[in-house]
Amino acid sequence: MTELNVIEKIELENQLVDTLDTMRIAISNHYEPEVESYEKLYSEYLNGLKSGELRSIDCYSKLLGLARAYLETSSKWDQPFLHKMGETEKLIKKLKT
Repeated sequence: MTELNVIEKIELENQLVDTLDTMRIAISNHYEPEVESYEKLYSEYLNGLKSGELRSIDCYSKLLGLARAYLETSSKWDQPFLHKMGETEKLIKKLKT
């Protein structure tokens, strides 16, 4: 398991916060159960990162593929939160290498 260094932790935390912010805006504008479930999952991971419970980048693998999963249930591909989810997934993949 690859443990996150301080800079990686800050980078991941900022990305999770940005993604959550866009999800919360989407939820307030138009409720979708899928988006709310992603928001809850991202919140759990953010809390785990902040508490130090989730120190390894490998712990975040569960967030990979969620953007694609959303696209399989919706044709709304131009959602800002979806782009942020994609950025989060790219960052996780980058940190894993």
